[in-house]
Amino acid sequence: MMRKYLLYLTAIVLLAVGCKQDEISRITPTGDFDVYFDFPQGEITAPTKLILVNRSRFSEKFLWKFPQGKTLKDSTLSDVSTSEKVVPDTIVYSLPGTYKITLTAWQNGKMDSITRDIVVKKRTPSITAPDNIEVLNSYQFLASAFKFPANPISFSWNFDEPGLVSTEQNPTIAFQREGLHTITLTVNDGEETLVVTKIVEVKGELAKSLYFTDAVSQKIYRLSFAQNAVVQQTTMSTTLHPLSISVHNNRIYVVETGKGLRFSSGVNAAADGSITSYDINGSNPVVLTKSSVSVGTVDYRNDPWMHTFDGSGNIWFTERNGGVRTLPTAAVDVPYPLSKFALTAANAGVSTATYFDGGLEFVNNELWLSKTGTTGKGIWRFNTDGTFVAPLGGSIMNYAIRTFVVDQVHQKIYFAVNVGAFGLYRADIDGNNVVAVDNGASMQIDANGFSLEGSDNERIYITGLALNLDTSLPSGGNLYFGYRSDLDITGDPNAPTIKKNPAVNSGVKVYPLDGSSAPKFIEATKGYAPYGIAVDNVRR
Repeated sequence: MMRKYLLYLTAIVLLAVGCKQDEISRITPTGDFDVYFDFPQGEITAPTKLILVNRSRFSEKFLWKFPQGKTLKDSTLSDVSTSEKVVPDTIVYSLPGTYKITLTAWQNGKMDSITRDIVVKKRTPSITAPDNIEVLNSYQFLASAFKFPANPISFSWNFDEPGLVSTEQNPTIAFQREGLHTITLTVNDGEETLVVTKIVEVKGELAKSLYFTDAVSQKIYRLSFAQNAVVQQTTMSTTLHPLSISVHNNRIYVVETGKGLRFSSGVNAAADGSITSYDINGSNPVVLTKSSVSVGTVDYRNDPWMHTFDGSGNIWFTERNGGVRTLPTAAVDVPYPLSKFALTAANAGVSTATYFDGGLEFVNNELWLSKTGTTGKGIWRFNTDGTFVAPLGGSIMNYAIRTFVVDQVHQKIYFAVNVGAFGLYRADIDGNNVVAVDNGASMQIDANGFSLEGSDNERIYITGLALNLDTSLPSGGNLYFGYRSDLDITGDPNAPTIKKNPAVNSGVKVYPLDGSSAPKFIEATKGYAPYGIAVDNVRR
């Protein structure tokens, strides 16, 4: 019985609440009658979608009139230009002009209205430019402008370079020079001509670079692989023989061998080599070590020659015939390091007397070391602790190798032979299948060929080989090497004779790795006589 009574009371309460809410919804508006509406502040441009705000007070019904406007509802555009809603649906004006909007409201039989002008302006043309614009690359620019339905519209672009113009609305162009450009867009919409401008920065082309030394000026130069690039002299100077240079971890390493390159006496026999590194822009030089600041007896035979790097932050380098030395790349003016290991009768069954050291490189966690001389030949393999592994083997062991570089992508070795079979050669990575890359007349050591610097079994010859492995190139990459003509520089390497300045018969040669053409000069490098060369594989 009690449960039925409670249910009865609950029903009465709910009914009462429901009636009260219904009565409130039908109360006649009272208070100060006022009619007003707002629209967005700021400039309104055509075509526009306009949303109004009804600020009227104590009104019971409304009528909106917006002649020449249209109504947008649920993505459907209609020609309806009136509304009895508290707030009309979105109003659309397609053309610029001044439009009148009227709001009429009622309260208890009273009526009041307000009319306001809406000024819809023509949108100013605009330019949309891409980000990170680089010289010589193609980019699309976008023009945005108001178009009258019945009028033709035209676009005229000027990109602030001779001949770089367009009449397309969204042209694709390539800048030929870097720097700031003022882009000018002229639009004629059939009623008037409008001009807008935009300033953009065109960055220099990001590309790898080639660094090379010059025996004549004793400077280091840079040539970007970007299109239309020119040779630039860096701030780095060298002494007489910078036999090897490299770019490693955003620094440039320069190995100076000094005067004594072959059997020497007197002042030429003094230890005068050094290893120096620079920031990539050629500043902040740091001397890692000098052979004149040494532990133990050191002379010209121990000056640094060729070098390479391991994966643990160390630089390794050869000397004339004393073996291999190493020190950290973070070293600063430290004493000349002791020899790490050498190729001797004790570990390889050979004599060091005519086994002059050449190049070196890390391959498959081994250090490969080339030998050059009247009987010193081939490439020899070592562990990094100095223990001898084995000769590389193959027919490459028949060649006296001044320097070499290993293309581990294509499994090839490129090497320069400076005794006997003068020239540049290629072999498979196991030392077999030796073929000539360039061993013609120009590569022979004589008065019309390669420089005579050195002696019969110690020709200086090619000291720098550099690879650019690049899958974007049809050849898969290029090999670079320095060529010094005997017509430009010749004689005793301790005091070579400069015959021509500039060295018009010398320069850097390039060879495509697919063998599609013979080595040829990079024309921009003609006039320089290189020893060390290097490729910076970072696009800058």
